[in-house]
Amino acid sequence: MSQEPSARRFVDFRAQGVDSQELEREILSRLAAAGVALPPVGGSTGPAAVDEALERLRAAIDSLFLEIVVRDEHLPIANAAWNRLKHKLHELVFLYVAEAVGQQSRVNEEVFETLKTLAASMQNDATDRERRIAALEAEVRDLRRRDGQSQ
Repeated sequence: MSQEPSARRFVDFRAQGVDSQELEREILSRLAAAGVALPPVGGSTGPAAVDEALERLRAAIDSLFLEIVVRDEHLPIANAAWNRLKHKLHELVFLYVAEAVGQQSRVNEEVFETLKTLAASMQNDATDRERRIAALEAEVRDLRRRDGQSQ
């Protein structure tokens, strides 16, 4: 990751006892471990850059996953019961987090599709503009040639 979390600032999580910068660093670390490269801030422009950015966005969206991980505490007394209770509590939290992640995934898909449509529209506009410029340049050459013949 070339961007420091403080330069990106895509996480703003306000909850007592939660450091949003640390949370952001952890997210970036996990994305990097999963091989997901976030698009650079600023970066190049043009159709190839837009396609590349959309591919990176698609990869980032597709890489989101949730998993329940409960570590065995190895307690001397009632270890199995404690671990089962912890697992059930984690399942409850997982249920609510999964619902929020599902809603965010739908938003992400809408944003992705909107960006894809916008990029295609911009590319069509650029192609049309280039065609019109070429036609105008040809017309200017033709007018200059006629003007040169009339003198």
